[in-house]
Amino acid sequence: MTALRKQLSDAKNRIKELVAQVDSLTTQKNQLVADVEVARNEKEAVTAENVELKERLEKGAMPQFGTLITSAFDDAKKLTTKAKSIDRFTITLDVLENPMVTTVVEEEVTIRLIDPGGGVLSVTNKSLQDKSKVYSLKNAITFDGALQKVKWSFPPKGTLKGKLKKGKYITELWTRDLLRQKNTFELK
Repeated sequence: MTALRKQLSDAKNRIKELVAQVDSLTTQKNQLVADVEVARNEKEAVTAENVELKERLEKGAMPQFGTLITSAFDDAKKLTTKAKSIDRFTITLDVLENPMVTTVVEEEVTIRLIDPGGGVLSVTNKSLQDKSKVYSLKNAITFDGALQKVKWSFPPKGTLKGKLKKGKYITELWTRDLLRQKNTFELK
């Protein structure tokens, strides 16, 4: 009988040890579950912050433009403001340095030359369209973050001689469906 009591006592002690071990393991498991939840929440916060920073970087990494200048030239390539003698327009602008640009960006630039009557000068528009979709020039620039000078001629081919009216003209620069710059000039 004493041997059975000893076995029973040993078994009770072993049960106490195992219960203590189970309690300890349960506490460790609960702590690990809490740690995993904290880590998951931190990861979600960092991921959200990364998305926000990436969006800011993308917005900041777009080309910024310097002053838009429209010059009118006659067929002898002399600067003029006389509507009847203008052969072509030259549009010049700077794409400003932007250190936020880390990869080469391809940007489509749309130029609209608007005459005194509100019409858009265009060599490509042969049919009636929504006026907001008509443009004078549409070119892509490749931008790597360094200062860049851009110079375009309108019309790319042919001449404007005798086709322009006297009055105020507007030049608009559009990118990403947003008006970035606008200037006016007058022809006599």
